[in-house]
Formats: sequence, C-alpha cells, structure tokens
Amino acid sequence: MEAGELIAWGCPWLAPYRAGRALLAQRQPREALTRAAADLGVRTDGGLPIRFAPADDAGVKAYEAHIARTGRVPTRENRHDLFNALAWIAFPRIKAALNSHHAACHGPAPAPRSNDRSRGPARDAATLLDENGLLLACSDPAVAEDLRAMRWHRLFVQRRGAFIESTAALVLGHALLDKLVRPFKSICAHAWILPVGPEVIRMPAEQQWSWLDRAFAPRLAVELASPRVLAPLPVLGIPGWWPRNAGAEFYQDAAVFRTCRGRQAIAPR
Repeated sequence: MEAGELIAWGCPWLAPYRAGRALLAQRQPREALTRAAADLGVRTDGGLPIRFAPADDAGVKAYEAHIARTGRVPTRENRHDLFNALAWIAFPRIKAALNSHHAACHGPAPAPRSNDRSRGPARDAATLLDENGLLLACSDPAVAEDLRAMRWHRLFVQRRGAFIESTAALVLGHALLDKLVRPFKSICAHAWILPVGPEVIRMPAEQQWSWLDRAFAPRLAVELASPRVLAPLPVLGIPGWWPRNAGAEFYQDAAVFRTCRGRQAIAPR
C-alpha cells in the first residue's frame, strides 16, 4: 500500500494518527481499519458500528446519509479516504457528530447529474471542518481573538510564547492531512477554536485528544452554524510545525498571512 510508504509519520500534524501506520501498511487496509474501529467501539450517532466499505457501497445515495443510515463508510484505498478512516478512529465522537450534522443539513438527495441546491451555511461549515478542519484547543481568549482577527505578527511573533503555552493544534480534516503529505507554505486550514482551561492544554497527548473528542462532539451541531465560525489558519505557521517559521520574516509573506479584509472569523454564540 503506497499511502503508508509515502507518509512522514514524525510530522507533528500526524501525532493523533501514528497508531494507524501499521493499519495502512496491511495488504487489506480497509479490513484492518474496520477491525480497529470495532475494537474501539466506533459508532455513528445512531449507535451503528462503523465499517469501512468498498468505494461504491453507497451507490447513488448521498454519502453522509448512507453512513448515518448504515454505518458503512465508502472508502477507496487511497490516502484521502484512508486518512478519513483514521480520523474516525482518532476522533470517533466528533466524526460521528459531523456525519449526523452533515446528513441532517443535507435534506433529500439530489437526482444524479443534477445541480445540488440543498447546500446551506451549516452544511458548508460541516464540509470545511470534515475535509480541511483543524481543532485548536485554546485556553487564552486573547490568542483566540488574535487568530479570529488574523493578527499574524502579534499571534506568532509578538505573543509566540502565549500561543505555544495556551494552545493544542490537532488536524481533523482528511483532505488537509493528504495535502500535508507534501507540505507547502500556503496550506491553510479552517480552525474550530475550542475554548478550554489550562489544565486541558497540560494533559498528556492521548488523554487530551480523548477529552476534546468527548467534550466538543455534543457542541458541534450548535456551534457549526456557518463557515464564519471557522478561522483561517496557515498550518505551517504554527510554532514547532515547520523549521522555517522560527524567524519573524516567515510571517511577512502577505500572500499567505493575509489581513482579514472583512473575513474575520466569528465566535460561536
């Protein structure tokens, strides 16, 4: 399986997924991932066990609705879909909540080959988080506000220490994970800012991931009302994620670290 061979598992954005390395290396990774999900009790919001099925499993039915109704996740044996399976295993409650939210927002499935006009802001937000999302646990409201306002110099240079001490960044989106296999400076995530206490930031990594998954899955449907809740975040600007960002000049690239110009993210109510 080439997907497993091309991945630099030591990269910080892959920390929650490293246990899946051996699963992707299996001759039949879909079956290995299904067994792992069963061992961990991964289920849909409706309580159905998650199984990773062949790519054509949904037929013409809507993808998210098919998963919610059957627990079967159509999965091609490529990096994009296998990262999606790993996300189900790493963050099972958030992924189940996303699936439920997305399916509820979808409405009736569009006819084949027709234009899908059923999209709305909540469904767009669900898609962005699922595909390109990053969970940013943050214990400092000033750091969260700087990120929403896209004040990059203050966030990553002037108050770099505050960012490091008060945040934990976890990639959720499987398309984002796929892009980061070959990192480039302009990769931008959509960050869901999760307000937490400092004790959560200090937790051991696996305990922290599980805590965030349990704590924020129930809040997803309420908070994820619009894409504007998600803050743009150039991921290679995160301190410690890319050697080149150690100097202030890294953040002077206005093509990547743009000012908000009306695109300031809003805090969920």
